[in-house]
Amino acid sequence: MKKCAENTFTADSRLVHQGVCDYCLFDGEGNFTSYGYPLDYPALLQCTYRVKRVGAACSLQLRFLDFDLEESPGCRNDFLAVGQKRFCGRRRYRGHTEIVDFPKDRDEVTFHFQTNPVVSGKGFWIEVARRPGFCDTRKNVIGPCEERHSQEEFQLWSPGFPEPYASNQKCWYYIRRATDAVCGLELTFLHFDLEQSDGCVYDYLDVDGQKLCGSISQGAVRE
Repeated sequence: MKKCAENTFTADSRLVHQGVCDYCLFDGEGNFTSYGYPLDYPALLQCTYRVKRVGAACSLQLRFLDFDLEESPGCRNDFLAVGQKRFCGRRRYRGHTEIVDFPKDRDEVTFHFQTNPVVSGKGFWIEVARRPGFCDTRKNVIGPCEERHSQEEFQLWSPGFPEPYASNQKCWYYIRRATDAVCGLELTFLHFDLEQSDGCVYDYLDVDGQKLCGSISQGAVRE
């Protein structure tokens, strides 16, 4: 097994020529790029990127500073796999931000970069940042479906998430401002998928009188 240099991503060029590369980030943040970036990446790559959990971090924020891979339906040719999602294409993900949770049973997140024999691109440059302090919010659960929060930053889950929520749930989330200097809330939706209905008369999240239902895009922000 190759030993990865601390705080950097490295690869053995002899193995890359054989289509294998392994990159590690032990501090849980930094940058990683496709092999050879900003030059075109080689064909027939099978690369692994591993990011270690540090401290209380429960998730990572990936910011796509540059992204240029071969476009293909379903990203079946060249792609970067982040969890169950595949990314490919020319520049459409430049500037994109992706939130990735650490698995409950492991202390690292693994990404995969794969290329086919034909067509290549400039590759990618991605900034990785830890998102500390989000693991402990579930301890604020008072009853089976009631939570209270007073931190400046926290996360809310529907009961049992990521499993489907049960029928006939009625939950309350009480939020108190951390200091007198706080004058509002900014909501960033990491995942939102409720039953769609006209006027949100069935399943909904009520935020200060505004009912939300259906699907909301990942990363959408509301104040």
